[in-house]
Amino acid sequence: MKNTPVHFTPLLGIVLLLPGCEQKQSGADALQANEPITYEVSPSGSSPTPGEPTKPGGYTLQFQDILTKLNAQCPQRYPEVVTPIPDEHELAAMDSKELIGMLESWNPVLRVNVAQALGTRGTAEMGELRKGTHSANGKVRAGSATALTAICKNLPPEELPTGLDADYIRLSTDTEHEVRVAALQGLSVLNPKTGETTLAVLAMCIDPNEYLAENAKMALDKHFEAHKLPITDIEAGLKAAMGGPLPRGRGHIVTIISKLKPADQRRFIPELLAHLDWHADRDTMFAGGGQELALKLLTKMEVAELVPRLPKLMGKSGRGHHLYAPSIESARKLGAMSKPIYDELKKIYKDMEKLGKNAPITPDSRSDFKEGMNDLKRLILELEGY
Repeated sequence: MKNTPVHFTPLLGIVLLLPGCEQKQSGADALQANEPITYEVSPSGSSPTPGEPTKPGGYTLQFQDILTKLNAQCPQRYPEVVTPIPDEHELAAMDSKELIGMLESWNPVLRVNVAQALGTRGTAEMGELRKGTHSANGKVRAGSATALTAICKNLPPEELPTGLDADYIRLSTDTEHEVRVAALQGLSVLNPKTGETTLAVLAMCIDPNEYLAENAKMALDKHFEAHKLPITDIEAGLKAAMGGPLPRGRGHIVTIISKLKPADQRRFIPELLAHLDWHADRDTMFAGGGQELALKLLTKMEVAELVPRLPKLMGKSGRGHHLYAPSIESARKLGAMSKPIYDELKKIYKDMEKLGKNAPITPDSRSDFKEGMNDLKRLILELEGY
C-alpha cells in the first residue's frame, strides 16, 4: 500500500477536501452548535483574557477554528491518519465489484486510480460501468465515465458500444463538476462526428467552471467540426463562447470562426472587435488568445471600425505575440481606409525618434527596433498619397 502525502498547505487542504468530505461526529461544542465563534485576541505576548480559548500550534484562533471545522467534516481520523492508496498491482488483484464500490470513496486520487484500473479490464465491465453513469452518487457517475473512457481509448471504432455518446451527452449537463469533466474527456476520446455531440460540447463552452469551459473550447476546435454545422445552429453558442476570462479558449473559438464561410464570418464582427479591445488579466501565457487572427479576419472583411483601433493595438503587449507589426500590415492592406489615423501614426513615429525604446509605443520583441520604425515610416508615406 502507498500513502498520499501528508504535506499540503492549509488553504489547499480546505479547497480540496471540503467538497468531497463525509460528515463525522465531533466532540467540539462549537461545531455541534454550528455557529460562528468570536474570539477576543489579546495583544501579542500578553496573557490570554479570562475565558479565551488556547491557541494550539501557534495558529491564530480564527484559523484554528477553520481547521477544527474542516476536520469535523472529513473522514474519521483524517488528516492525522492518511487513507492508504493501493498501488497498481494491488488494484489489479481486486475483483471489479470491489473496485466499483471504491468509486464512492471521498478520496479523489483513489477514485481516479480505481477508474483507470477498471479501464484496463476491457469490455467485460462496460455494462456495469454504464449502469454506474446513472448512479445517484456523483462520484460513481464520474468514476464510471472515466473508466469507460479508458476502455474506449483501446478499442477500434467498430467495437465501440452504441449509444455511449448519448451517455456522455447526458453527463455533460450533470450537476456535479467532476462528472462534467469526465463527460468532456469521454466525448473527446469517443469523438463521434455528429451534430448532437458537437452542440453538447459547444454548450459546455459556457460551463460555470471557467477552466472546464476553457477545455471545452479547445476540444471543440481540436476534435469536432463545428464550422460544418448550419450557422443558425452554432451562431449563438460561438458568440457566448467568446466570453470568459481565459484567453486560450477564446483563441480556439476565433479559429473556428475563421473556418466559416466569409458571409457567416461577418456575423461575428462585433465579437471580433470586442476581442481586440479585451485585455486578459490572468493566464496570459497565451496573450490575447487569437487576437492576431481576429485582426486578420477583420482586415480581410475591410471593417471600418477596425481602423481607429490600430494605433492602440500597435502598443498592446503581453506574453506571446504583440500586435505592432500585424497592425501596420492591416493599415497597409486597408489602404485609403487608414487615412484617418495618419496623424496618430506620425505622432507614434516622432515619439520613437525622440524617446527611442522608451517611447509609449515601440516595435515588439519579434521586430528589430530600427526595422519596426522603418515599417511605420513606409506606411506613413503611403498614407500621404491618399
